[in-house]
Amino acid sequence: MTPKRLYPRTLAGQLIALLFGVLIIAQLINLVLLVGTQRFQARANAFNTAMEHTARLIAELPEDRPIELPYVLPRERGSVRGVFFVSRDNQVSTNDGGIDQPRYEPRFRTLLEERDITPLRTSIVFFPNRPPRHPMSDYGSAMQHGGTSTTETSPSPNNIRDRRSELQEIRLSVELEPGVWFNAMLPRLPTESLTGRILLATSLLLGLSLLAVWFFARRISRPISSFALAAERLGRGEDPELLSETGPDDMRLAASAFNTMQTRVTRMLETQRTMLRAVGHDLRTPLTSLRLRAENIADDIEREKVISTLADMTVMTEEILSWAKDASGTESLASVDLRSFLESLTDDYQDQGHDVFLHDFESFTVKIRRTSIKRALQNLINNALQFGQSASVSVTCANNMVNIDIADTGPGVTEVQLTEILKPFVRLETSRSKDTGGTGLGLSIANSIAQIHGGTLTLSNQKPNGLRATLSLPI
Repeated sequence: MTPKRLYPRTLAGQLIALLFGVLIIAQLINLVLLVGTQRFQARANAFNTAMEHTARLIAELPEDRPIELPYVLPRERGSVRGVFFVSRDNQVSTNDGGIDQPRYEPRFRTLLEERDITPLRTSIVFFPNRPPRHPMSDYGSAMQHGGTSTTETSPSPNNIRDRRSELQEIRLSVELEPGVWFNAMLPRLPTESLTGRILLATSLLLGLSLLAVWFFARRISRPISSFALAAERLGRGEDPELLSETGPDDMRLAASAFNTMQTRVTRMLETQRTMLRAVGHDLRTPLTSLRLRAENIADDIEREKVISTLADMTVMTEEILSWAKDASGTESLASVDLRSFLESLTDDYQDQGHDVFLHDFESFTVKIRRTSIKRALQNLINNALQFGQSASVSVTCANNMVNIDIADTGPGVTEVQLTEILKPFVRLETSRSKDTGGTGLGLSIANSIAQIHGGTLTLSNQKPNGLRATLSLPI
């Protein structure tokens, strides 16, 4: 089983896929940068909030601080969640997986000094993962549970961290005076995520970009498709249609050049066919005159030779006229049921007593020049009957082509002769010599008709003997 192609085969599809891939990569890089910037800004905002709230609580501490330490501050309704307490030592440590954040300390000191607080030392630590359980968490919760009506129960940082968005924690410690430290343990506050908005904006941008790329890709590829269609029509001998000379300058120049070439080729071919038909037609009159004069030859033997030669010349002239007519491609294309067409053709041969057999196949419609194809098949079948006494006709389809095989059981030909006998007036000096009849135009005419239809005529030897002629036509 042939694997399916993962990439488009058309120019427009490949151009769209290429630009789409470039846009995806660019947007992914942009997304990574934006998300990184967002996370950095969110962390900075979280630290600023923690430092501002801690500085405010320190400024609101009563002047007569309690003697018994540690002292846990009760949580005010609506305030930032966390545990705030005064102790005799620094409760912030980096030994438990925390990361020291010295770059935020100048800002923290400034916030304290704005509130007339001169810290002796400050320490800020960030825990990117779940921090270790701190004993003051439970102690702080217990102290808050026993608060007055102006306070509310506040979960400890460990409980707060049960939510995924709050698994990170910020801890701050300020030495207010020798042996007195203000400690704060705050969960990193959840921030609004911009990832969804970025993804939405990216999707809209990609959609609009793809729409624009599709439009311009079609604009570029449409003239190329028109070139291919016009070239195929020209190759099949159909009436030429001039391409529209619109679009970008290079496309207009290409269309103009193609139209000029198409006109010249068509005119040249028509001139050649006209001359060939004229020559063949003009030969009829002198041949008729020669035949009348040959009748007056007194010598019977000589008269019969001359008449026989003139008969051969007349047959050849008619063959040339038929070939010129069939090769002109002036007959219009028509949709034909191939099975009915071949059955009618083989039935005519069988009615005449010839051994012609048609293998059964599924019927389908093809677009052909009916008279021309009938003549080509008649030439191939006649050739098979002449040298093989029987003809077998079969039909197969492959790669958007219909293959009509005509096989005989004759002696066949050599490999070198397989292509030579397709040339006009070529007759083999073996069992297929002129002694058995023929002008050497039958296969050439069939080959010309096949080419006019955009197809081919191929000859091949069979085993153990016989010749197979394959007429391939586009479906």
